[in-house]
Amino acid sequence: MHTIQLTAYPNITTENKAHSSIYTEIKKALEENYKIKVDFSNITNICSSFAKEVFGKLCLELEPKRFFERINIVNANNNVDLIIKVEIQNSIDEKCYKLVW
Repeated sequence: MHTIQLTAYPNITTENKAHSSIYTEIKKALEENYKIKVDFSNITNICSSFAKEVFGKLCLELEPKRFFERINIVNANNNVDLIIKVEIQNSIDEKCYKLVW
């Protein structure tokens, strides 16, 4: 299992460059057939754009079943966990809405 420590990315809550770097690191590890552990130790808050741009996007690319089989989010506090779940759900809902209309 490949572990990504988010403490290695300063400003993950504010910088789109950090969002892109984390997304790219996860994507690369997935392409190498790793299961991923994303470690939120010492991360007290994230912005919804981060959650959507990284986890929402990956969930749509992999499809939800594969996403949850291959990506494990650990050490996230309740607030961070909720933001990630909401943005994954929002991404799925937006995709479904576009398919209907």
